[in-house]
Order: sequence, then structure tokens, then C-alpha cells
Amino acid sequence: MSKVYIIVPAAGLGNRFESDLPKQYSRVGHESVIERTVNRLSLTNPEKIIIPISAKDELFASQSFLHPDLIIKTSGGPSRQASVQNALNEIKFSNNDIIIVHDVVRPFFEIDWLNNLINDFQRSNDDGLIPVLEFTDSIRDSSNEFKPVDRKSFVQVQTPQIFNAKVLLESLTIADKGGLEYSDESQAVENAGFKISFSKGLPKNIKITSPDDLYSLSAHDVFVGRGIDFHRYAFKENSILKLAGVEIPSNYKIIAHSDGDIILHALADAILGAGGLRDIGHYFSDKSPENLNLDSKKIIEKTMNLISKKQLKLNNIDVTIVAQKPNLSTYMSEIELSLSAILGISVDRISLKATTTEGMGEIGEENGLAVYALATLKN
Repeated sequence: MSKVYIIVPAAGLGNRFESDLPKQYSRVGHESVIERTVNRLSLTNPEKIIIPISAKDELFASQSFLHPDLIIKTSGGPSRQASVQNALNEIKFSNNDIIIVHDVVRPFFEIDWLNNLINDFQRSNDDGLIPVLEFTDSIRDSSNEFKPVDRKSFVQVQTPQIFNAKVLLESLTIADKGGLEYSDESQAVENAGFKISFSKGLPKNIKITSPDDLYSLSAHDVFVGRGIDFHRYAFKENSILKLAGVEIPSNYKIIAHSDGDIILHALADAILGAGGLRDIGHYFSDKSPENLNLDSKKIIEKTMNLISKKQLKLNNIDVTIVAQKPNLSTYMSEIELSLSAILGISVDRISLKATTTEGMGEIGEENGLAVYALATLKN
């Protein structure tokens, strides 16, 4: 099978960015731009990611990448074209391998969209594939007295651009020998006589050019999940009720296969739901002997690892406990602090509430309790 190599030119200084830092090192949430771009690219399971950087770059070494074993750092050239050529020289590829070139300052692409582009290219007989977007605004020609032009005659070209490895190397070699300089790889490939196909671009896949671009809504996507859990009580004097790891003296014991920590169960489902994952029953079956009396903190630990693999991070939670008994008012602060420690988020991102059913239904008759949880995640 063809191997996939990804080249991320990152040797630019970003003179238009109006900042002391090159734009690839500006922050997008908890990551730098380059971290977000490279970490998301690594989720497509490439053979290697080659990153050409400037000889003057003193910041690259401090970056944190999810899969540093995939990364090859190489010297950037005086132009994008030269940087890509340097990157190609760092890898030993077969003729049928695939090269993807992606702008380091396009961190807002979607993984599924990129995987679809790769699949489209592999199904085609073309030498390269590039994503394009139609213009939605009116266009004028600045070189011709700003006269209006038909926007339907033009498209915007994006990256990632995908090529047959042999074709890309041959095209750039021809350009170099001819003293030709192109603004993107597809121009070199096309002008060398090879065939390019076009695929639908992604509007959110913007290229960061100015500081205002960092405030794109795409950088602040929020994913919401809801979790609900119910458990029956068994009457047992001088027992313990465990809620979010806090042990509460009670005459009730929760009936459950695990330790019955209903708050953590509802939260796990909410977090998994926000991450587009399965419910806790899929990962922790109540039919499995291994999960008998399981500490529910392990369920949360597994949940957090799963969302981390999808490049998601817990943002905030909202929890409502519905119980006629016991009275939880004196334990609320302790539960909040415990949740903060278990989930790794600050208390000000936790909303915790408790209510009763005013004596109505099974919960009102003190036969059990319920928890409703909401969680939001961010990239």
C-alpha cells in the first residue's frame, strides 16, 4: 500500500502578522498554531510529518506534539518551493507513495474532510488533487482600475494539496532548473504537464494572515454532550453513599455493578457524548466480572483518554442531582472540589446543583436517585 507523507512548510516569518512572534507560534486555545496543525495532521496516521523551519527559529524546540516520533525537522529554504524540495530530500519514498503539503497556518481543518480528500485522490487516476472554494463576495480586478469581474470564473485554492510523490519531485525539479517560482505546488505540477483534479474546499479551513484570523469561530468550536443515570437504593443502616468520590454517611446504599458513583457515571456519558463516542456501557459492561465494584474514577480516566485522542479538552460541566434523601447541602462544596481534582478543571467551570421531586415518584419515595449532567468540550 502507498505510504502517506505530510510536509508542513513552517520557515516563514509572517511579516504581515503584525506581531513579534511568527504566526505559527501564536496561541489558539491551549495550543500554538503549529501544535494544533501538526497534532491534527498526526491523527490521519501518516508515515512521517516533515517540517522545514528557518535556521533562525528558536521556538520550535519548545513545542509539544502528540506524536513526536512522526516528526522530521529539516531546514527551510528561501522560498516555500525550496522548503518543500528540502523536505522531499529528507524522505525515502516509493514512486506510488503520497505527499500531502499543508500550510502550517491552516489549523482549523477537519480530520474527516482530509481523510475524504486522501480517499478521493487514491480513487482517481490523477497526479494531484487540490481543494478549492467558490467566491461568495463580489470581486474586482485591482490591476485594471478595480473593474468588476465575474466571481463564477474564479476559485480560491486551499491546502492540503495531495500529489503522487514521484510527480511532485519531478515537477519541482523542472521548476528549479528553469528558474521558475510558484506560489503553490499544484502550479508546478500542472505546468510540468501533469493532471490536477479539484475537490470541494472547507470554508472553516482559513489561512491565518492577520491577528484577527485567530478569533475565527472555528477556533472556538464547542461540543455538547448530555448524560443521565438512575440508581435504586437498598436500605442499609450506617452505610456510605459515594458521589464524585466523596463518601457520604447514609442509611442507603446504591445498587450497582460498579461502586455506584452515579455522578461520575452521568458525567462520563456526557463527556463521551460530546466527543461523539459510545456510552460507558460500551467501554465498561455491567456484565463483565472485571467491572464488579469498579472505582468509577477509572471510568473517568478512560473517558478523558478517549477524548484526548480526538484532540478535545473538557471545558465545563453542569450537574444536577435529584434525590429526596440524603440531604446533600453540606457536601456540595466537597463534591465540587473532588470533581475539580478528578476532571482536571477549575471549580469555576463546575456547576453543581441538588434538588428533590417534592415527594413524587420513585425518587420521592426514597427508592433511588438520578443525576443529569451536561459537558462541553473544545478543540
